[in-house]
Amino acid sequence: MAGLHKDKRTGIYTVQFYDADRSPKRKQVSTGTRDFRTARRLHRRWEAAYAEGRYDPWTDPPPEATEARLVRTVTTPTLAEARDAFLLSRSHLASNTRLNYERVTRWYVEHAGGDRPIATVNSDSVTTWLNTRDVRPVSKANYLRHLRAFVRFCVERGWAASDVTDDVGLERVPRQFPKALRPDQVEAVAAYAERHCRDGEERSAAWAAQFVRLGAETAMRRNGLHLRWDHVDLERGHLTVACTDAFTSKSGAERRIPLSSRAASVLDDLGGGRSSPSGLVLVAGRGRGVHPGTCSKTVKRFAVAAGVPDLTPHVLRHSSVTWLIERGVPVPVVQRFAGHADVATTMLYCSVADDVAGDRIRSALDGPG
Repeated sequence: MAGLHKDKRTGIYTVQFYDADRSPKRKQVSTGTRDFRTARRLHRRWEAAYAEGRYDPWTDPPPEATEARLVRTVTTPTLAEARDAFLLSRSHLASNTRLNYERVTRWYVEHAGGDRPIATVNSDSVTTWLNTRDVRPVSKANYLRHLRAFVRFCVERGWAASDVTDDVGLERVPRQFPKALRPDQVEAVAAYAERHCRDGEERSAAWAAQFVRLGAETAMRRNGLHLRWDHVDLERGHLTVACTDAFTSKSGAERRIPLSSRAASVLDDLGGGRSSPSGLVLVAGRGRGVHPGTCSKTVKRFAVAAGVPDLTPHVLRHSSVTWLIERGVPVPVVQRFAGHADVATTMLYCSVADDVAGDRIRSALDGPG
């Protein structure tokens, strides 16, 4: 029912589930450990939970009960044990997100000592560790944010008394607001890419124009390149950001995105649901998928040539979300559309759209009383 596999690159064991009726058919869940015996115990426990209907690896994080197996003394686990349990709880997230948590927590545990009880961690220890990192203030703030998730995980389980990261002082980092372009700037890049490829200069990049238009209409991340036709429903007017063998969303969850008339038109132009050999919506030469790195470089090249050098795949996402805020769509609705795990992320876009919001407020206040 489920197999146990060792990642050749990291040495970490994963449990692979299979169901021919699910998408993807195979779902891998990291055990967060390189120890075979621990991984084998988790494998058996998860397999039993899955068979009994208590655990769905396609949608759920690993069963909470497994944390007790990783922590020998639940009341006073060591840093290393607590880290193992934390990483296990994050195993359903996208690979890059998991790697960031693994990297930052590993650095801190190596600094503080893996055998140190988690209950003895304090703000001085965290501050000292951050000061050993020879990086810019913005990177230190990013490290602290990832470590804070680990500490709060421990607080929630009663392993630590309080979130000591709240008392860590860092050099103030200027607030970075998401970049946003105007719709006409986005279309200028798409139109340039379309002309460039139609004239035969770079036919293998014919996907670029439609990627730009679709990205601006759906707020999909660059990994939307993995979008498959079986996740597109033009009749009902939506597409699904689904976790597949090749792609896991940042949050590890699936979400449905409504299609605007422009997005539906783009998809119709791309084939209207007629399957490509690979099943992918966006394909390069010979029907193959587009590598994310190639996507960024190609889109950037067209953007510079079109006179809109700030446009990147992620700026398309920022622009899409900003436009929704500017048009008065409620923040919780925008959060769901964008797939933001934290509403605070969505609220950043409200600052970008302050001028528009100010105009609406003034108009409402000046209206009939």
